Amino acid sequence: IFDQVWNAFDREYALFAVKEQIDWQQLKQEYRPRAANAKTNQDLAETLNAMLTELKDLHVYVRVSGSFLNGYQRKRLFNASPAAAVNLIGPLNQIKGLRWGKTQDQIGYIAVDTLSITSLPDRFEAALKQMQETRGLVLDLRANGGGAEPLARKMAGYFAEESTLYALHQYRSGPRHTDLGTLQKRIFAPDQNWYYRGLVIVLQGERTMSSAEAFVLMLAACPHVTTMGDRTAGSSGNPRQLDAGAEIIVNLPRWIPRDVSGKSFDTVGIQPDVPVKAAPEEFTRTADPVLTAALKRLRKQTSDFETTDAVLVPRSGNNGQ
Repeated sequence: IFDQVWNAFDREYALFAVKEQIDWQQLKQEYRPRAANAKTNQDLAETLNAMLTELKDLHVYVRVSGSFLNGYQRKRLFNASPAAAVNLIGPLNQIKGLRWGKTQDQIGYIAVDTLSITSLPDRFEAALKQMQETRGLVLDLRANGGGAEPLARKMAGYFAEESTLYALHQYRSGPRHTDLGTLQKRIFAPDQNWYYRGLVIVLQGERTMSSAEAFVLMLAACPHVTTMGDRTAGSSGNPRQLDAGAEIIVNLPRWIPRDVSGKSFDTVGIQPDVPVKAAPEEFTRTADPVLTAALKRLRKQTSDFETTDAVLVPRSGNNGQ
């Protein structure tokens, strides 16, 4: 089982190419004897977990008999206060994974907190239709730890003028850790029915991770969108689950995530257009410096807003139904 896991990473883990400090062969020599001496599947899983933690990859985890082991973590500030949103925006509608409302002066707010609920795009569209008369929109992704990237593409489509390249990735292509395949392009397309053409500010931070980082890249590629907050988590792996036997499941990330310039954002994350630095103690039940900064920016940019300007408009060919 140890050899199966070690070999799978040796052959498929693309990020060895950017983590040159990892001596994978040395880790085998160090941990294989411990695996050979394991008396239970729990012992074996903990040995695998200890070895894989050395990769320092937030997408790598080990599960044994249905329970997750404590793997690699790094300190990531949560630069948001969901409780304060009600204080700053007003009453919010809420369903699982989505919160939305608008200020008295017509600034819309939609928080997408996950990408793991298949009905989310439909719910998002319904919330967006309530933003018809807004002067601008805050899209809050700070609590979003990812899920399914196609859901993000669907939601980002409401803000796209045309089909847009937003990210690249590479898989392994051979036995050497430096063997990488061709760069694969990731593109999202406009929604066929609706277009939100008003100003949008996307809020991001270190808890914005995985497919949510791809969501940030999609939105950032739209000309009327500004990103604000802190860098994202810097972890996107398109993993597969490896069933190693003995009730041990290992999550194996397989690609190197890159932005459209070809630069890997693993570990370093995606930087916002407008950084908003705030200490943890500044986020309280009534205060959220990042959301406050976004609202201030939108109010300044839309000070000449007239309610006659519809910001959510039908695409050509959509009869508005």
